[in-house]
Amino acid sequence: MSLLDDLKKEAEEKKAQEAAEKTSTTAQRDYILGTLQPKMKEVFKYFKELMDQLNVVKPDVLRTYELKGYGKLEDLQQVKYRVWTDHPETLESFSIQIDCRGEGEIEFQKSSKEMAEQQREYMWSHNLKFKAKLGGSGVGTFYLEPYVPLGFEFTMDTEKAAVRMRVKNLDALGSSIFILSPEAVNAEFLDELGKTMLGQESRFKELTGSTVSDDVRQKLREQLAKAQQAQATAAAAPAAEPEKKDSLLKRPIGKGFFGDKK
Repeated sequence: MSLLDDLKKEAEEKKAQEAAEKTSTTAQRDYILGTLQPKMKEVFKYFKELMDQLNVVKPDVLRTYELKGYGKLEDLQQVKYRVWTDHPETLESFSIQIDCRGEGEIEFQKSSKEMAEQQREYMWSHNLKFKAKLGGSGVGTFYLEPYVPLGFEFTMDTEKAAVRMRVKNLDALGSSIFILSPEAVNAEFLDELGKTMLGQESRFKELTGSTVSDDVRQKLREQLAKAQQAQATAAAAPAAEPEKKDSLLKRPIGKGFFGDKK
């Protein structure tokens, strides 16, 4: 076979391999989308209905947040519930926001320009509403609206074949990200997350792996106790005595390995 024939054969094999890989990738993506999209639609529908009902019922839910550089923002009332998406056809992502508001305006100061800049960046990063004024002496004065947005963002993660959930300002200012399998985002999970949004006792942290249940904690305690007992038993057991062997020095004179000397 000539050089040109060899190259043609190699090119054909490479094209066939690339085509097979493309087909496999497309099939895998179709499978993932076929699993994730229905799940995203199910979750969106659940929270759309929940938010609509909460805006009518207006439950009395109060939250408290620790604000670094100031102190506690107390008695913030959950007053408005929203859910929206920029992708209504595919629902590849959507967001939920709950507005938590208090009364009046909070005024406090920072004694230096550097401290004022740090405070401003910190409050910006958590989407707080405020005004700031820097005096000639470097003193920063802040006028803060007692408002914290509680948010939940759901996104399809096709690379991990999972639902990516970002939670903002739930128990404290800041955010956490959870990667959830489609199977884990079931009716129980949605119900427990709904309870969490209303400040009710729930199994949300347990279901997302943020904590462990009492049953699991008890099993871990029992396993630890058994391991400690096994270690204690092994430590208390007497050490085995070494096997005694006759020394050559203790053998009677005239006795060798092969019997009496002649």
